[in-house]
Amino acid sequence: LTVEKEGSLTIEGSEEKPVLFTGVEDTVGFWQGIEVESDSSANIFDHVIVEYAGSKKFTGADYTKGAIYVDEAQLSITNSHIRKNGGAAFIFVDDSTFTLENNEITGNEIAGIVGSDLVGQLSESNTWDANADPSVNIGVSTASSNLVSTDQTWLDIGTSFTIPKGIKITADLVLAPNTKFLMGQEAEISVEDDGSFNLVGSAEKPISFEGTDPSKGFWKGIQFDSKNSANVFDYVSIKHASGSDWTGTKDSSGSIYLKEESKLVMTHSEISLGGGFALTAREDGDISGFAANTIKDNGRALNLHAGQMASLNGDSIYENNTEPYISVTRGTIGVATLWKKQTTPFRFLDEVTIGADVQIEPGVVLEFGENGTISVDEDGSMTAEGTATDKIVFTGADKIAGFWKGIEFNSNSSQNILKHVEVSFGGSEKWNGGANTEGNIYIRKARVDISDSKISDSAGYGIVSNSNSEIANCANVDLSGNAKGEVYESSATLVSACP
Repeated sequence: LTVEKEGSLTIEGSEEKPVLFTGVEDTVGFWQGIEVESDSSANIFDHVIVEYAGSKKFTGADYTKGAIYVDEAQLSITNSHIRKNGGAAFIFVDDSTFTLENNEITGNEIAGIVGSDLVGQLSESNTWDANADPSVNIGVSTASSNLVSTDQTWLDIGTSFTIPKGIKITADLVLAPNTKFLMGQEAEISVEDDGSFNLVGSAEKPISFEGTDPSKGFWKGIQFDSKNSANVFDYVSIKHASGSDWTGTKDSSGSIYLKEESKLVMTHSEISLGGGFALTAREDGDISGFAANTIKDNGRALNLHAGQMASLNGDSIYENNTEPYISVTRGTIGVATLWKKQTTPFRFLDEVTIGADVQIEPGVVLEFGENGTISVDEDGSMTAEGTATDKIVFTGADKIAGFWKGIEFNSNSSQNILKHVEVSFGGSEKWNGGANTEGNIYIRKARVDISDSKISDSAGYGIVSNSNSEIANCANVDLSGNAKGEVYESSATLVSACP
């Protein structure tokens, strides 16, 4: 049955006397179904039963097999029963307009198929039962052509959604609490241009994404190329993502991937069972307010630039990730910053430069990759004040003397303080090319206050002090196990307080 462009079909039954469309035989997929091509507002199905349809596709595309097919047309379906059909109970695609309210969708091969820009038209009033695929499938082609280009809210419709390929969001998309999404293999969600993705669930009704196959890295993840302040995830669960890399490089995986100058506020959420990084943020990506999240059972935890470290509150949980640390790539700190204690170490993979005032909370652990360094420029300072029971640790990723280079101070700031810290396994290379300049700490025409600390296991010296430098204090410092000696100073009058 086809309603062509010039026609319309109005069917108004009643609860006692519904209008029935059925097969000659009570066999799923016995007849093809109803196709609507007309944009007439008179296309109305009320108190209608459609059953045993879905014998074949309406076009050459696989997604067009079902009981009711609406393409660039209009149809209202209310108080009706769509049951026991092959393919989808309903298919709404392209620029269709529809109403789907107070219906029973039962016993079909697929609950329904809806174009990505039409999902906001679905209501909460339908009931779903015993459909072989219980989800409403979103999108009918590749991720790049499945656009959400109009502002809309996707409601909790009483059953899950499946995104087989992916969607691209260029408008403002809001998801209601308790919405559930199943993602196909390598499926991706991309938020682009001025679009936004606003997901605010609750502890009782989180918003969830997981793979149709519950294996690590099954789908790709969610990418942000948008700096819209409405990009918010609160009480969101993301599982089985971080499959393939976003840019083709091994460090570009992410269940969540923020491109340069993009933004996401993420709180009270969980990323788990990802194949690669749980979250990767490129330089100038804004993750301010990252708080109270759980990152567990992923291949890798977070992948950040140095300037994004201050965005992390100290109340997130990192648990059972294969690489159990927060990766930090090369970067310069250009604004006053506080690095907060995390439940997992930071690991610096490249040189990090401090060009502003940096404070480090007690208990922070900073690991360094091979030949890694942290350098305090003349305009910067580093205040690392731990406590006797919660020390700040600077160490090599491998506990081998000379694994990383060390800490360099080039600043005369009185805020250069190392108190209750441990610095170990540095001294991999000379600091300035001269002899006897390998050390855990290198003070180059700078001022540092060191006390109540342990500096050990360097492949060179514990401390190397250049001329015109000042170690303002060196009280209760344990210098031990450093291969070349504990302190090397180019001026014999500089370090009288050190052992």
